[in-house]
Amino acid sequence: DQGEWEEGEKLLDTALADVPFQEEQYCLADLLHLKGECLARRGDAHEALAHGHQATALAQEQGATGLLGWFAAAMA
Repeated sequence: DQGEWEEGEKLLDTALADVPFQEEQYCLADLLHLKGECLARRGDAHEALAHGHQATALAQEQGATGLLGWFAAAMA
């Protein structure tokens, strides 16, 4: 939110790498969506879209309707 996308992306990369070890799958869709936003901010539209689709698919699989609504609003 405060324009610190590069720093945020570094933290997201660390968090995404830790998910399999921490067994915190419930936050993975949210992290993937945020990573997609970072990629979009730096102009990597293809990877941003891929992360967005992966996040949406995972949220649907988990039944995370709140995340799905947030993702849809963010992509509009």
